[in-house]
Amino acid sequence: MNKLFCQLSVLLMVVFFSSCSTHKTIAYSKSEPVCIASELDGSYTLRLEGRGRNAADAYEEAGKQAVYAVLFTDVSWPDSPNKRIDPVFYMKQRGYEVNKAYFDAFFQKNGEYTKYISMKEKRILTSIYTRTNSQVVCRTTVCVFVSQLRQHLVEDGILK
Repeated sequence: MNKLFCQLSVLLMVVFFSSCSTHKTIAYSKSEPVCIASELDGSYTLRLEGRGRNAADAYEEAGKQAVYAVLFTDVSWPDSPNKRIDPVFYMKQRGYEVNKAYFDAFFQKNGEYTKYISMKEKRILTSIYTRTNSQVVCRTTVCVFVSQLRQHLVEDGILK
């Protein structure tokens, strides 16, 4: 009886102390995409984060964010914030709003944007996952083929 009491006491203490540990929480801050490499073939490698219900959704969101960043925002380099990549569309809101139906279809789940990104060129174990109660945050590397994307938009009549 004494042995059972001691075992239950130890078990209870372990449960108590493990439940009193600090919980990790993530601030809902969004980090900006950063260009970490540019190739001579017209592609850029960006480091950014995606958020989703699970890891697959977070990866997909990271791909969308990478293409959106290259199309509509100016992406900076980590070592010199003054050096920036010019976006494909110089007027962010106007370029998206004028062609909203086109870009809504372009960015849909497994849409055409997937032809112009690659996540296979990253190093092993460079993605960082963080889980909260409601979402998964994945910080990863995405390669965007900007010259091919620009050519596709010219062929579709979106760019001149």
